[in-house]
Amino acid sequence: MRRPLVTGHAVGYRLERGVGKLAAHLDGTDYIDSYDDLEDAA
Repeated sequence: MRRPLVTGHAVGYRLERGVGKLAAHLDGTDYIDSYDDLEDAA
């Protein structure tokens, strides 16, 4: 049996991140990707 090229976890992560980016764009705010980015934005 072949292993999938993309795991379900990876798909979920990318989908969640994409939704977050879209929501930030629609709200007119910057998307914060990590805690490091959060500290830089503050």
